[in-house]
Amino acid sequence: MKKLIFSVLAVAAMASCSKSELVERPVVDGDVAIKLTSEVLTVKQAIKAPFEGITATDSLVARVIASTTSGDFASNTSKWHDDTISFVNGSDTKAVGYNPSRAYPTDGSSVFLCGLYPASMTDWMNFSTSNTSGVYKTTAEYTFDGKTDVMLAAQVETKKSEALVGTFKKLVFNHMLTKLVIRAKAKTTAAVTDFGGITEIVLTKANGLTPNTTMLGTLNDGTADPSKAANFTLPDTMAFYTFDNTTTPGTAAATDSLFSAKNVVLTVVDGTKVTVAPSIGYSMVAPIIADGTEDYELLVKTEKNPAGFPVKINLKDAAGNAFTGSTQGKAFVVTILFESTPIEALGEVTDWENIVLPGDITIK
Repeated sequence: MKKLIFSVLAVAAMASCSKSELVERPVVDGDVAIKLTSEVLTVKQAIKAPFEGITATDSLVARVIASTTSGDFASNTSKWHDDTISFVNGSDTKAVGYNPSRAYPTDGSSVFLCGLYPASMTDWMNFSTSNTSGVYKTTAEYTFDGKTDVMLAAQVETKKSEALVGTFKKLVFNHMLTKLVIRAKAKTTAAVTDFGGITEIVLTKANGLTPNTTMLGTLNDGTADPSKAANFTLPDTMAFYTFDNTTTPGTAAATDSLFSAKNVVLTVVDGTKVTVAPSIGYSMVAPIIADGTEDYELLVKTEKNPAGFPVKINLKDAAGNAFTGSTQGKAFVVTILFESTPIEALGEVTDWENIVLPGDITIK
């Protein structure tokens, strides 16, 4: 799994003030603004679809919360600033910051920053801070929709003294969800006739249960543990979304268009001539602790089978072995092979930005 990495330049104002007097201070003469630099290891973003990296045309707008108390990003007494920062192409060498700029406190005290993506000020809900023996922890909820990537960056601590000597801290954004990409092909022209076009795909089960759609993230450490049921709540089915090119392998880009009510024509793929089936749909789903046996289950509908049929996915790793462990931040490609006999499913784990063809899922 690749990580999106952002360096945080913590700088301080020149005028003096005590921590108790701290307010959201705009930059004035003599102040130095909070700024961040960034480094991104991937190369492509498509609308709200899985974020793949900062380019000349695609920037990452993240919500960055600053606090004067470690772990407390919700209470009015500690939360110092809460706004978005746009990481643009070249920000790995040129620092960027809040707009309008905000100056750092000048008394030498620490400031703690965490990052949330998407940057919405309304979709992240139910911020809550607890205090156990003086250790603060803040959680927040995000209800995801299948087309939107969700990332968190654990808090970093910065001080004026570090900034003055050019020591930069990093915000490391981690993908909280699992990316499922569906490819489809027909074994014969007879299978195309038997099934017709693919009209809908939905995720119906994850680890044998109805999939979850609300994430409870911990801002301190930038996590949302899939092994704890309470961290992913409100069960529901999860929709899939389309790609803008389903005929040329390797060129498809994710869109925000629902797959439902579509009619994606099946393509006969001869393995001796075409090695990659076209991508037809994707979804960002709740991660699970997989064991390689019926980890996820889809409902696939076609023109000739409007009620749909279940497709059970046994996740595989890149070596073809059963994938076990957390699927969080990982991408899986599932290739469905339509054939006029019973249904099987396979999926292979891939790097977030480098999807390769796994074994086929046969629909017969």
